[in-house]
Amino acid sequence: MEQALRQDPGNPMAIVCLAMADERAGRYEQAVQVYQGAIDKRIFTDIIYTRLGKLYLRLHQLDKAVDAMTHARQTNPTDLENWRNLGTAELQLGHIDEAERAFKAITLQNDHFSAAYNGLGLVAIQRGDSEAAQREFEKAAELDPSQVEPLLNLGVLFDKAGNKPQALRYYQEFLNKASPKDYSELIPKVRAAVQDLRNGA
Repeated sequence: MEQALRQDPGNPMAIVCLAMADERAGRYEQAVQVYQGAIDKRIFTDIIYTRLGKLYLRLHQLDKAVDAMTHARQTNPTDLENWRNLGTAELQLGHIDEAERAFKAITLQNDHFSAAYNGLGLVAIQRGDSEAAQREFEKAAELDPSQVEPLLNLGVLFDKAGNKPQALRYYQEFLNKASPKDYSELIPKVRAAVQDLRNGA
């Protein structure tokens, strides 16, 4: 891939492939430099901005993530994963209205996109509306049973409400479906929460 870049340094797809190799190897800062270097040279596509935004989100550089994802959105407003990541970044920044707009923009294009309803549930939590949050999380789980985050969010919601049977149900569903690789930090915490509930803590 480096040879391809030397032959055609302005090839956006070669740049993306090079940066993705760094991403897969866990060299996130290096991948950022590849994408940002391309943008600085005015070589950019929506994919470059989307992947850069996702990296900044992973690195918790939220303002930079929002900036990159906004550029990607302007270039390709139909990229629903970018909208999702934008909503997630806005939510983490505490920009509740902006997050809601991003998640709703997804549902206008695809009303079966599970992650959008999970995001809207998180928005409802921030607004203190647990009933709306439950509806959104349940819809997310119904639309895509393979998604585990709505299950975890429902577990937490019922746990906080003191509904032990429902909390245990959703926590256990999360544990049954969650990938140990993707949720290595959360799984032990959920197991501990399940144990506490069973012990009556």
